[in-house]
Amino acid sequence: MKVLHTSDWHIGQRLYTNFRDEEHSLFFDWLIEQINVQKVDLLIVSGDIFDVAFPSNQALKLYYKALYQISTSYCKNIIIVGGNHDSPSTLGAPKEILQFLNIHIVGGISDDLLQQIIEIKIDEKVELVVCAVPFLRDSDIRKSTEGESYEDKTISIKAGISNHYKALSELTQIYKQQNIPVIATGHLFATGVSKSDSEREIYIGNLGSVEAENILFSFDYLALGHIHKPQKVAKNEFIRYSGSPIPLSFSEQNDSKCVLLLDISNNSKTILPIEVPQFRKLVSLKGSFLEVRSRLLDYTNSSQLTDWLEIYIHEDKINHAINLAFEELKADLKHIEILKFNISFAEQLTEITSFFDQSKSIADIDVLDVFQNMMQEQQVADKEELTLIFKELVEQIENYE
Repeated sequence: MKVLHTSDWHIGQRLYTNFRDEEHSLFFDWLIEQINVQKVDLLIVSGDIFDVAFPSNQALKLYYKALYQISTSYCKNIIIVGGNHDSPSTLGAPKEILQFLNIHIVGGISDDLLQQIIEIKIDEKVELVVCAVPFLRDSDIRKSTEGESYEDKTISIKAGISNHYKALSELTQIYKQQNIPVIATGHLFATGVSKSDSEREIYIGNLGSVEAENILFSFDYLALGHIHKPQKVAKNEFIRYSGSPIPLSFSEQNDSKCVLLLDISNNSKTILPIEVPQFRKLVSLKGSFLEVRSRLLDYTNSSQLTDWLEIYIHEDKINHAINLAFEELKADLKHIEILKFNISFAEQLTEITSFFDQSKSIADIDVLDVFQNMMQEQQVADKEELTLIFKELVEQIENYE
């Protein structure tokens, strides 16, 4: 049985104001080719299918087209679970129809754990069982207690996650006794992983970060999503993040993107990372105007699509002529697009003490940074408690359906 593990597609994502549809379309074409070449039996997508809870019509069209093409490829089974960016109702709306194509959608959990246990059959024989666990929201795994402390909440969330996986592990022991492999999905933040700047905080920051070994139980493999950089967890070969197939921010520009091919049969397991082609490069250039100008003039685009750049120019002395010179330079550039241009002067920065200085654009400012800066300026007491409450409110808004 060959299983292809991918996650964090983030269909409909925009980098600044630019949509990623071209890259996603090329990725899906490549993915289908790999499925056919590798003879993949099952595709697992571990959450964050879309970038927002209510995706655009264009994002939905791209998604359904990809599902149809995959379902008509060599792969005859698809399992998709929801992530913290996804709306369970949006993912689950066509669930009954998609089941006729052997596409199983688990956008959120219900009281019936058996709905998360999916049998994968070949010639009517169960060859593999998947515990399709989506992003577990706070209300899914515990009951809030009035007046509970930060520490109590941390313990409660971690215990709720662990207990959920433990219950599924116990329900699938009947398959293990028949020597049928069982794997599980997850969309969560595991302790000790390396992340980028583009993963939205979940479980109120790292409050619910999980020791992955505590949810492995009897599962043969944990197919995880949420972290965009592909990696093993706790050096365990069979607890893996596949990562996102395209770089979702400039902080991921040097990450190697891949999907994971799991071959699980005859009491053996092997994992083969398959590198995803770089359809478009994201590049950051930093330095003085003359340094950046030289690198731009020498820049060669070897990608299939136009490369996207962010530019940070720093000069010692104020020189407003640089803006005009840069605009003239841009007119001569081909096959690259500059998404962000930022210029700062050391002479100016020494005079600015406010958080909202001219070296920052709105895109640079995080909502939590704004809140914490306001508390600092207002000399607010109990900053830690207020920050926790603010994070909870932000998370509720982001997960609102």
